[in-house]
Amino acid sequence: MTIPEHYRVLSGAKLKRMSSPVTSPELAHIIEEASGIDAEALTPEAKISELGISSLSMIEIAVRIEDTFGVFLDDKTVFGIETVGDLNNHISSGTGE
Repeated sequence: MTIPEHYRVLSGAKLKRMSSPVTSPELAHIIEEASGIDAEALTPEAKISELGISSLSMIEIAVRIEDTFGVFLDDKTVFGIETVGDLNNHISSGTGE
């Protein structure tokens, strides 16, 4: 049986539907490489402002996102996204505005 991506196993067999999608492994890898933050800390609810990612690292993340996913992130978007989940949703929607 395959468990849908939007479910996370909690304490044994209990399942909980998450309010936001799981961060994609590709996005977590990009953020980890650019910022040095452990991918396990990059939950959808993690606030980018609280992760301590520098502005230079955010630009690098934006460039890598464009290269990897083909989604352009302008400066307003890069510095306006609040959580890792919001960034993941933005990429998933394919919008570049």
